[in-house]
Amino acid sequence: MNLAQEIKNRLDIVDFISRYVNLKKIGSNYVGLCPFHSEKTPSFTVNKQKQFFHCFGCGESGDVITFYMKIENLEFKEAIKNLALELGLDADTLDENTKKENILLDINKLACEFFQNKLRNSNLALKYLEKRQITRKTQESFQLGYNPDDNSLLEFLLKKYTIKQINEVGILSNSYNIFGGRLMFPIHDEYGRIVGFAGRALHENQKAKYINTKETILFSKQKILYGFDKAKAFAKDYLIVCEGYFDCIRLHQEGLQCACATMGTNLSDYHIRLIKKYTNKIYFNFDTDKAGINAMLKNTKVLGKLDAYVVEFNTLGNQKEDPDSFVLKYSIDEYKKQLQNAKDYFSFLEEKILTQYNLQNAR
Repeated sequence: MNLAQEIKNRLDIVDFISRYVNLKKIGSNYVGLCPFHSEKTPSFTVNKQKQFFHCFGCGESGDVITFYMKIENLEFKEAIKNLALELGLDADTLDENTKKENILLDINKLACEFFQNKLRNSNLALKYLEKRQITRKTQESFQLGYNPDDNSLLEFLLKKYTIKQINEVGILSNSYNIFGGRLMFPIHDEYGRIVGFAGRALHENQKAKYINTKETILFSKQKILYGFDKAKAFAKDYLIVCEGYFDCIRLHQEGLQCACATMGTNLSDYHIRLIKKYTNKIYFNFDTDKAGINAMLKNTKVLGKLDAYVVEFNTLGNQKEDPDSFVLKYSIDEYKKQLQNAKDYFSFLEEKILTQYNLQNAR
């Protein structure tokens, strides 16, 4: 990721512009008197979701960097340098990382195309997806693929890149095909770039059901939400945060496209900052087993920053269902009813604490 993009990721445009302009929230936008021309009636608008500003009076518009350049009368390079210093970013290191990122992104893109082509000829993977009732249209939309349990991936990538570069991307380990024989889920960042993969076991002798790309300069579980690149466009009213890849895919396939999934069971502060760029309301729909409930309890710190609700599937008494199985068993309409019946997060938290501890006997 280049320096300018990293700055835009870290600076919230509403907070930054509020240093210079007195903004008032009106509907989904923030409005104030334009700092670039004289006016008595506010025509300067800031959109938090899309992270841009526009003045309907003088026509000035842009992102947070554009605003800073204009308000301080700075050239692009000087503005970038100042903002990088403010955020504690090392410009030289980030520029070098950008070159490496571009190589890794291209390798991931090539690998994804390879997996998609292999899926078309894999009866095992196609039958599994058919069993899970994932349509061909959905398979293509999420770019699902299959990785053969052989050296064909390495041989394919070596046509363009070195062993060292291929190993750095995290889908091979010392040239060993760690994802061999698995259904492949490409993982995209907020901007739709493929930054990693998840692999689902298709053979009984594969010990781990799911494995992910190792941590790289592109991929971190603490910074990525699966499906968020698609969900953000539909998250104006709310976002659904699930636990599994198929949970997210199922909801999208059924038309509820404001769904994404964590990789693991924790939301990070970075996730929350990402979500708040698009919405302030989320439905937390982890599996209702012990691990899922404990995860919801552990997320108090970050969920307290959002208008958060918890879906438990209590209405039909199906504590063991996840979004995927629930929708298949009952329907997407019934799932939407469960959203309507969701508890706000702190009521859920209070209920679980009271269940675990007899507070009446506390002294």
